[in-house]
Amino acid sequence: MTVLVVEDNPAVLRSNTKLLEQGGFDVLPAVNSMEAFDRLRGSVLIHAILCDVDMLTLNGTGFLEQLEEILPGLGPTRPVPCRRVNYGFRESLISNGAHS
Repeated sequence: MTVLVVEDNPAVLRSNTKLLEQGGFDVLPAVNSMEAFDRLRGSVLIHAILCDVDMLTLNGTGFLEQLEEILPGLGPTRPVPCRRVNYGFRESLISNGAHS
């Protein structure tokens, strides 16, 4: 399962990436919303998005609003947006429509 992590703080991005990789996820890091949109348009199937809410260029709320506009174009492979990691993350993703 691949998670796109959108975070403009390099230390937090590294920490989230390491945590998710230790949990068995493949991680695509993005340092801002624009890079995240580029990743979404790429060839890698992304199952979930973990997004910082407080970013400088386009905050997390704005990112999620724009994401809603492009999700229909991603068809049945669209990712599940998430705002935080907690116990049962993988199960939560699957129950919300992500596929392993």
